[in-house]
Amino acid sequence: MQESADATIKVKLPSRGRSYPRETLKKCIEFVDEIRKRCGAENISYDVLEKAMGVQKRSSTFEKRFAASRQFNLIDFNVNKVSLTILAKSILFPVSEDAKRKALMDAFKSPPLYKEIIEKYNGVILPSSLPNILYLDFKLAEGAKEDAADIFITSGKYAGVINGENRLSTELLDFAASTTDNKGPAIEAIPDPVSRQLPQKDTQPLQDFDDTGQSFTLKFSSGRYAKIFIPDGFTKKDLTKLIYQINVLRFDLDEQEGSSIISDIEEEAI
Repeated sequence: MQESADATIKVKLPSRGRSYPRETLKKCIEFVDEIRKRCGAENISYDVLEKAMGVQKRSSTFEKRFAASRQFNLIDFNVNKVSLTILAKSILFPVSEDAKRKALMDAFKSPPLYKEIIEKYNGVILPSSLPNILYLDFKLAEGAKEDAADIFITSGKYAGVINGENRLSTELLDFAASTTDNKGPAIEAIPDPVSRQLPQKDTQPLQDFDDTGQSFTLKFSSGRYAKIFIPDGFTKKDLTKLIYQINVLRFDLDEQEGSSIISDIEEEAI
C-alpha cells in the first residue's frame, strides 16, 4: 500500500542562528593591517583584494575574517569597494594610548550581538554558562554557542573590558574618553564627597597644561580604574599636594586615622 503525501515526515533543518563575529578582534585588526600593507586603505576592489591576499577561489578563513572585521566596524564594503574605516585607522595609527584604548573598546562594542551582551552583563562576572545563554537567550545556533562565547571573551580581554576573572566592564571606556581633556595632574573618578573636602585652590578647573609627561593607571579592588598624569616639571611641592589628595581619600575611608594624617601635612600641602 502506497503512503499518501500527507504521511510524509518533514525534517526541519537546524537553524543557522543569528550572526556573530567568527574571528577575534585581535586577528581582525591584524587582518585589516595586512590589507593596508598590501593594497592601501581606500577604495580597494574586492577582486583585487582577494588576489593580493593570496585567496584561492573561496577561502573560509578569509571570508570569516572579512565578515568579522565588518562587524567590528573595521571595514567598509560598498559597491564591491573595500576601505578601512576611521576606527580601524585610529587603532593602527593611534595619536595616544588612551585614544587607541578607546578605539579598541568602540570596535568591541560594534557587533549588534555584543551590544546586547554588554547591556545585560556590564559590571558583573560573565556566567560560566555563557555558551548556553547565547543559545537560549540570544538565539545563536546550538553548534556555534561555544565558539561565539570564546571569541567574545578573548576579544573582550584584548579590548581591555574583560579582566582575568571574566568581569565585564566598559567603565574604562568612559574613563578613557574623559582623560583626553584633562592634561594636568589629576586622579580620575574621585567621589564628590572627597572633592568637596579638598582645599579651595585645588578644586579650581584644570588649566591647559602641556601634555608631555608620564602617566600610570591604577586598578582598584572594585574593578574600576583611575589614572594619574604627571606633566614635566613636577616638583617636590607638587608631590606634597598629591600626597595630600591621597590622604583625603584615606580620610574618607577611615575618618579617625585620616584626620590625624592630614593634620600633620595640611599646612605644607596648602
